[in-house]
Amino acid sequence: MPLPINFSVMGVPRYVKIILLLFVLVLVGHLIWVLEDRPSLKDLVYSKLPFGKAEPSYVYETVTSFATKTETAIKTTVQTVNHVTTKTVDATFDAQFTGLSRAQLEAIREIKADATHNLISVTKDDKSETNLLARLSEYMDKKYGTKFDDSHPLKGVPLKLVKEKIVADFIKSNVLNIDELLVDHLEDRQTFYKWIVTDLLLPFKPDINAFEGDETGYALDGKGKYEKVESPKFSKNFLDIVKPSKEKIDNLKKHHKNLIAKLKRVQLPPKLLFRGSGIVIPSSGVILPGALVAIGQIRELGSKLPIEVILNNEGEYNKHICEDLLPLLNAECVVLEREIGKKLLDSLNLKKFQLKAITLLVSKFDHTLWLDADNAPLKNVDDYFDSDVYRDTKFVLWPDLMKSSISPIYYDIADIEIGERIHREGLKNGESLEEYSKLSNDEVAFYDLEGTVQGLSVESGQMMFSKVEHFRSIVLALYYNVFGDGLYYKLLYQGAWGWGDRDTFHTALLAMKETFFFSEFMAWHLGWMAGDELKDTTVVQHDPIQSYLFMKKWRQWLRKKGLDSRMKMSQNNDYTKKLKEDFMKDHPDLKIPDVAFLHIHNPKINPLKNTLLKDGVYDNRILGLPDAYKDYLGETDWELRLQSIAKFITCDMLDASYWTGIKRDPTEVCKVVTEFVDKLNKDTKYPEFGEVKLLNELFLPHDGT
Repeated sequence: MPLPINFSVMGVPRYVKIILLLFVLVLVGHLIWVLEDRPSLKDLVYSKLPFGKAEPSYVYETVTSFATKTETAIKTTVQTVNHVTTKTVDATFDAQFTGLSRAQLEAIREIKADATHNLISVTKDDKSETNLLARLSEYMDKKYGTKFDDSHPLKGVPLKLVKEKIVADFIKSNVLNIDELLVDHLEDRQTFYKWIVTDLLLPFKPDINAFEGDETGYALDGKGKYEKVESPKFSKNFLDIVKPSKEKIDNLKKHHKNLIAKLKRVQLPPKLLFRGSGIVIPSSGVILPGALVAIGQIRELGSKLPIEVILNNEGEYNKHICEDLLPLLNAECVVLEREIGKKLLDSLNLKKFQLKAITLLVSKFDHTLWLDADNAPLKNVDDYFDSDVYRDTKFVLWPDLMKSSISPIYYDIADIEIGERIHREGLKNGESLEEYSKLSNDEVAFYDLEGTVQGLSVESGQMMFSKVEHFRSIVLALYYNVFGDGLYYKLLYQGAWGWGDRDTFHTALLAMKETFFFSEFMAWHLGWMAGDELKDTTVVQHDPIQSYLFMKKWRQWLRKKGLDSRMKMSQNNDYTKKLKEDFMKDHPDLKIPDVAFLHIHNPKINPLKNTLLKDGVYDNRILGLPDAYKDYLGETDWELRLQSIAKFITCDMLDASYWTGIKRDPTEVCKVVTEFVDKLNKDTKYPEFGEVKLLNELFLPHDGT
């Protein structure tokens, strides 16, 4: 599909043609300079342009070919740390755009986003020879007049130069548009999502049946807790479980290879589609009250980030919740069916984790904290997006408790080269590395080999990422989920517990050769004691920033002691316990990283669902007795806080329309939850955690109001 713009030389001012003759002589030199592998490529011209990770030679050929055909002068700019240096034949242009303030840069970004959208919409309907500058002038003159007024951040910057810059950037953006189709999809989000499904997913659908019979092997089930190195060793030989036919492997490989090639040519989404930072919570039906508990907790902790609650279909949309309650909490409902289109969504026939994965597409945020509805943050997460841990890679993942069970066949299908051993995750700390080295690469832990993912599975109840930066990997992860049943889920989990979307993200990042940060501090289970037995209810995850610094000190300490810095703190054996004790003694001021998230899943803190259960869900504290986990949680009673939020939502927030819609008696549900909160208040040591201050202020009437 051609670009919706006709870039011919007719209508171009004479001075541009003269400049072009000079400019073409140095175009090659400029392009080579621009396409050097330097960090500033990511921030060209005040906002990120769609370079992605395309091969420089491909971009170079595209640009020179385009320049030859259209004879259009391209102004190239490079943003440095504190100022903007502009390489151009126009000295005035260079002078005016050097040293802009933060407010002025932000104003430029906003004008570009608005004006570029206008350019696209205009040129799409008029494919005749068009003078873009004239078109833009007509639009901006209506909006700004002849100059920026005195209250505008760009006061004193000539409007003419801003117009020229936007046009230059627009042309450049389309010159470097590796996939021209995308430009046609900027105006209509639903059309954009449809393009992803119809152009990026469905054309590469494997045309084979699901693995069946002997092809599926046996189910790993609960084998492979990560803390137990020999339980068993997940070697390449051991992981050779799923055995699809050569015909099926070849088919998967062909489609995967073609999709990767396509994704590498796709430009990154423009800022028009995804912008800003926010929290996204996939929810649906009976899960919605749990999502409201999470939102209440987030706001009680002081977070100001906007929140989107993703609902599956129109039937789950409640006007009172979505239009009255959530806006007061700086949150809104986004309906997946509405965004994708009902017909297209129904045609995909997605279930459970597949639906959860596709919600990644429909959020409007770029920088995203993706949070399961049953996941409760224990800290204000707003600063996470400003941390080096996030900014360095723009994708943060947390660990599960199980070993990675990915089939070696996946790496063959994804064309990921496996190298020599570089880790020692398959070796117990304290045992002989020399003896372990005698084993063949097929006998050592498979994830000790270069090219594989880390030895731990991912726990995807919380993830942080930039949708723009990692658009390609997100689409590939979606591909793994859409075609997960019987195919990619079998390859990635081989029947292990907890299959679903969780291991589709880091494998996609690996296949696309995109970087991510994996929080190393081990996750663990929290719960309540039934005699001597732990009834685990919750996966505990730690602060990624503190975890990075903590594990860095661990490795430094090991090296100082003359030990192998690759030894894992997470192993559960006597040698490692002694190592950890010595490490903490040598660092008396070092504290364990804060707990950041409680993924409370069995049972969830969901008053609507829990009051239907018959297994005594309200008989015990599900997070253990007060102070049971004081070393990690401090002097807190988070269960009292979360259940108090659940009580407030049940008894004070939800109106009759909601209860009528779900055919439940609000009085009975409120009674059960209230009785449990009263029970928690009786044995708590920290009654202040039962106070739900912000929700009270927002939703309950007060004297004098």
